[in-house]
Amino acid sequence: MLFTALTAVMTYPQILHMSDAVHDDGDPLLNAWTLAWVAHQLPRAPAHLFDANIFYPERRTLAFSETLLAPAVVVAPLHWMGAGPILVHNIVFLSGFIVSGAGMALLVRMLTGHAGAAVLAGLVFAFLPYRIDHYAHLQLQQTQCLPLALWAFHRLLRTARPRDGVLLGLFAAGQILSCMYYGLFLVPYPSAARISARARPLASATARKWPKAAPRGAAISDRRPRTLYTGSCSHDSVSPNAGCFRDSSRWRSPLQACGRESTKTRNAIRAGRMQPG
Repeated sequence: MLFTALTAVMTYPQILHMSDAVHDDGDPLLNAWTLAWVAHQLPRAPAHLFDANIFYPERRTLAFSETLLAPAVVVAPLHWMGAGPILVHNIVFLSGFIVSGAGMALLVRMLTGHAGAAVLAGLVFAFLPYRIDHYAHLQLQQTQCLPLALWAFHRLLRTARPRDGVLLGLFAAGQILSCMYYGLFLVPYPSAARISARARPLASATARKWPKAAPRGAAISDRRPRTLYTGSCSHDSVSPNAGCFRDSSRWRSPLQACGRESTKTRNAIRAGRMQPG
C-alpha cells in the first residue's frame, strides 16, 4: 500500500486520467498499441504473434520495437473484458513503480534483515529521477522482475533448492520479455556474484593475517619523537619545561605545549639551571 500511495502522489495527476490521458502522443500510443495487439492476436493466431498489422508486407514487425510480451500477457484479460487501450497502458505504467519498489524492498530485507533499509531502498529504486526522465517510455519502467530475479538468485545461493532456481529462471525470463535492455543487464550478474563469492575466502584469509602484523607495525610507528627538543636540559631543569614533555603527545602541537612554558624556561636559563644547546 505504501508504494501504491506514493506512486499516485509522484505521478500526479496521472491517477485522475487513467482512461483518457497519456504523457504525449509518441511512445505511449505506440506501447498502448503493442499491448492491445498481443491481446488481440494471442487467442486468434499465436503462431503469428510477431506478424503485427504494421509496415505491410513486412513480417515480424512487432519486433521492430520493444515487444512488452510479459506485461502484455498479464493484462490481456483486461482487454478481453473491454478495458480501453489507454487504461491498460496506464495500469502497466503505474505498476512499474509499485511492483519495482516492493520487489527491491523484499530483496534488501532479505540481504540486510533491516526493515528501514528495505523501505528506503524500495523508495529510491521506485522513484529515482531516471524514471521521471523517461516518463513516456513504458518499457523503461518495467523493472518489476529485476529485483525479484536477484532475490531468487540469492535465495538459491543460500538454500540450493530447485524451487529457487525455477523462480530465478522465471523472473529472469520475465525481465527479458518486459524490457530487453534490463534483461541484458541482468544476465552477467549471477556470474559476477559467483566470482565474488569464490574470492571471498581468499580475502578473509588475507584479513586474518593482519592482526598478527598489526602490533609489529604499531611498534614501529610508535618510535617517532613525541616531543620537540629546543635545548639540552640538566637533571634539575626538567621541571621548568615539563609542560613540553607532558603535552607534546596530545592533539595540540608540541610548539604550543612548549610555548606555554617559554617564560619559565627563560627564567630557568637566567638562573643557570638550564644551558642553551
